[in-house]
Amino acid sequence: MAEEHKKSRLDLSWLEDRLSEGAPPALRWLIHNLRPIIFAALGVVLAAAAVAGFKAYQSRALARANEDLGAILVKYSGQERIERLEKFLPQAPDELKTGVLFELAGECMGQKDYAKAAGFWKQLSAGPDRDVVVLAGLGRAKCLSLSGRPGEALGILSDLSRSAPEPYRMPVYRQLAAAAEEAGDLDAAISAYEELAGLDNSPGKQFLEFKVEQLKAARKDPGPGAKE
Repeated sequence: MAEEHKKSRLDLSWLEDRLSEGAPPALRWLIHNLRPIIFAALGVVLAAAAVAGFKAYQSRALARANEDLGAILVKYSGQERIERLEKFLPQAPDELKTGVLFELAGECMGQKDYAKAAGFWKQLSAGPDRDVVVLAGLGRAKCLSLSGRPGEALGILSDLSRSAPEPYRMPVYRQLAAAAEEAGDLDAAISAYEELAGLDNSPGKQFLEFKVEQLKAARKDPGPGAKE
């Protein structure tokens, strides 16, 4: 009996030998391949259990990270919040990194640390989400303008104007026009104001048309203080 049990653990050939010659071929095939079938099924079950366990771990880790982030945002403000968020960022789950970067960029702008904020906006602009890329570009350009670098801001905004989705065209062109004026690029400013005036439901259309005429006049007669 023990020998028979031992054989059954090693292989199932003993069972196949006991089948009558008249047994259906399908049954004989099933008995012959039963062991690999069992092991394959066991492998699938173990793999599914491992995936479920990993997903559960990820879910718990994400919940803990959300709690940690919420605690930072509730307890701290200003420079201390920035420092806490900077420490949190490297270990943040991917699902939270974009939100953390937005918080850091906004908080740095609130502290008027425009150079640091521009760095966080730049990180955001490297992501795959087109909406985030546009918002990050606007944020970075704003930081550059506030830092006295409107020419660099103009370059970023010009790139955005060529690819921004329709909902973002108005804010992009508004910021582009302001940056172009500040940088002294009247042609770019005129073009931006004309684009704004041509957008459907654009508010202040008369003012925009006035700006176009004003800048065109300034381009013809730059005045004694204008750059050559």
